[in-house]
Amino acid sequence: MTLDFSERERDLLEEVLRRECNTLIDEVHHTDSFDYRQGLKEKLELLKHLRSRVEALGSDSAV
Repeated sequence: MTLDFSERERDLLEEVLRRECNTLIDEVHHTDSFDYRQGLKEKLELLKHLRSRVEALGSDSAV
């Protein structure tokens, strides 16, 4: 599957992913439940992966 984004859409998606990563990092640090923390860490890693893929889209269009 391929998704095409305008530059504005890509920038917004990057911003939303960055904000959500920061929120999850804070939530991970403040939770006491081991299982919940592990779930948040997994979600955070997935978001970081998505963010790096979206950022790569921007560098691809620059070449």
